[in-house]
Amino acid sequence: MAEKNYRSLFVSDVHMGTADCKARYLLDLLTTTKAEYIYLVGDIFDLWAMPQKISWTKEQSAVIQTLLDMAADGVNVTYIPGNHDAPLRRFCGSRIQDIDIKLFAEHITADGRRMKVTHGDEFDDLIRFNGPLKKFGDNAYSFLLRLNRVCSTVRKTMGRSYWSLSGYVKSHLGQAQSYVNQYERLVAEKAREEGYDGVICGHIHQPGLKRIQGIDYCNDGDWVEHCTCLLEDQDGNIELVHWTEQQKLLEQLQARKADKPELELVA
Repeated sequence: MAEKNYRSLFVSDVHMGTADCKARYLLDLLTTTKAEYIYLVGDIFDLWAMPQKISWTKEQSAVIQTLLDMAADGVNVTYIPGNHDAPLRRFCGSRIQDIDIKLFAEHITADGRRMKVTHGDEFDDLIRFNGPLKKFGDNAYSFLLRLNRVCSTVRKTMGRSYWSLSGYVKSHLGQAQSYVNQYERLVAEKAREEGYDGVICGHIHQPGLKRIQGIDYCNDGDWVEHCTCLLEDQDGNIELVHWTEQQKLLEQLQARKADKPELELVA
């Protein structure tokens, strides 16, 4: 299976160390995609959850090793810690195992756009919601993720492709959509104030690619619910990729190649 070549890859909210981490899909992405720049945009590890319970798999270890190998081979890898891996922020400004650790980064696209790359948790305090409502939301989200694991197991047993129950429920909740809309607007406004052409972030587990008040708002999503990333091609175009859908296509192509050996398979 041939690698696809891109200029840049942006990934966040992997939450390694938890049962919700979809490391297998991320490993598929990393082993079939080649990029000159890789940005790890926060919450790669979930240091909040790990003291209570650690869920670690061989795929998570393979993801880490793959990234280290890429950095050693000359890929420009930048790690921007988020709120769930905030203790790593004390290393900002350092270079560890060929990976640059930064609080935020500036990325210049191939077509010359100046993009701020930040996890995005700093905008939470600017969105008005009361304490009890936030606590209810956190508990409800944890419950949805547990249901999502059950749903994924059932669908896998039935031979069905991955589908995010939690993502579907969130997209149909007015309160959740209100938060996302406020968040996106604030992020875009701040980027414009700072003179950027756009912003690339994560944090809210809601992938998005849109134009807001003249600013390119790009959210790479997560690898807990949606399994999404942002990819920049050699011309500077940025696309939002749902890797579970891409993986389904690759599996179909693999099956076709098995039936017709002469069929060339290109990822």
